[in-house]
Amino acid sequence: SAQAAHHHDSEDEAPLDLAKLPPPQHIDGIGHSHIAITTKSPEAQQWFDQGLALMHCFWDYEAIRAFEQAVRLDPDCAMCHWGVAQGLSFRGGSDDEAKDELAKAKDLSSKASDREQRLIRAFSESKEKKGDEARAAFAKEMAALLERFPDDVEIRLLMAWHADSGYQEGEPSAGAIYSQAMLRDILRDHPENAAANHYWIHVVEASSHPEWALESAQKL
Repeated sequence: SAQAAHHHDSEDEAPLDLAKLPPPQHIDGIGHSHIAITTKSPEAQQWFDQGLALMHCFWDYEAIRAFEQAVRLDPDCAMCHWGVAQGLSFRGGSDDEAKDELAKAKDLSSKASDREQRLIRAFSESKEKKGDEARAAFAKEMAALLERFPDDVEIRLLMAWHADSGYQEGEPSAGAIYSQAMLRDILRDHPENAAANHYWIHVVEASSHPEWALESAQKL
């Protein structure tokens, strides 16, 4: 996504040894995110939610630490592996590791809820395919998921985040317009949502109205 380009110092980050990651610390001031996951460990749910909030902050390293701690607490949690895969994908330079984690998530997904299975399938298909085919498969799965769970804020955020939101010669892409519309709706209903405010800044900063981001910047 276009947003990712703003937070990478390098496109070739060194691979991480997940087994050697130090335990994460609880972090405040990062917003509140939640996806109910199928897990036998309430603590794994807490670390997953922290990882999700950190992912929305584009703080990939700390997100991976939180998601990996959730995996350590519940290795059979499909969405915990999904979270690790998202952090690795965002970090760059770890595509094979991310694919491995998504494969684990997919293998474990039969134990998960319908919502979790659909999320995992959407991201798995985007990794297994390439280019326009990958984007089309992801959009189809996520659209079906949103139709089933229209009020799920996290699903809407993930769709807005992964839309093609670039600009060319000052003109927004169709994905950028879609992201703006999705985020406007979220912010209307949840004006203090940290992730929505963060994504809104990135969606409009290259537009002809970057000043639209000022209110969200103040909130963050």
